[in-house]
Amino acid sequence: MNCHRSAKSDLPIRFVDFHDSFSNNVLAWLETRFVAIDHLSWEQFVELDLQKTLEQGIPLVFGPGPHRPSQYPKVQARLAECWGKIPFLGVCLGMQFMAVQMGATLEKHPKPQHGSKVNLHWEAAAVESSPLAGFLLPNSAGVYHSLAVSAADTFLQGSVLGKDEHDFVMALVAEKQLQACSRKVFSLGFQFHPESFLSENTLPLLDAWGQNI
Repeated sequence: MNCHRSAKSDLPIRFVDFHDSFSNNVLAWLETRFVAIDHLSWEQFVELDLQKTLEQGIPLVFGPGPHRPSQYPKVQARLAECWGKIPFLGVCLGMQFMAVQMGATLEKHPKPQHGSKVNLHWEAAAVESSPLAGFLLPNSAGVYHSLAVSAADTFLQGSVLGKDEHDFVMALVAEKQLQACSRKVFSLGFQFHPESFLSENTLPLLDAWGQNI
């Protein structure tokens, strides 16, 4: 089981901020492993030159935020242009952007989860073939959302890494083989907040993503 403390990486990453009260907490979580973080608002992100963005290949991190992905159409469109070409990590709203990009549908959670702690149920087969393979995974985590994605969504078959006790998606993975080389581009999404004090042992998740970008 890979549970050692990783050194900080000087690989640049790009954090897209949706003006959420938890944004700085997520940023602090990222700073435990990365020293070169380009911190942009979502408004700045959609104005980036697409060709330059793809050439740079800087991994993207979408943080949490208010509303739903459909209320940020320019962000969803730009993600679609980058999808499968740049490594991606999504937290809360960020994972929902990922799920929509994969064709899934958001639904209202029967009981809004604002500051709740949920048990995480990991899908062993999916985890084993994902970047999380071999890493120590958290058993529970803090959640702050009112929208959710059903693990039964047909567009997500084989991509669900983890669920909560109500069968809502807590972790997603996607991968794409680049035609120009043998490298795979991985995307990970977490509906829970890995930076929350309610979440246990989440740095291995960041290590797993960081080792596959």
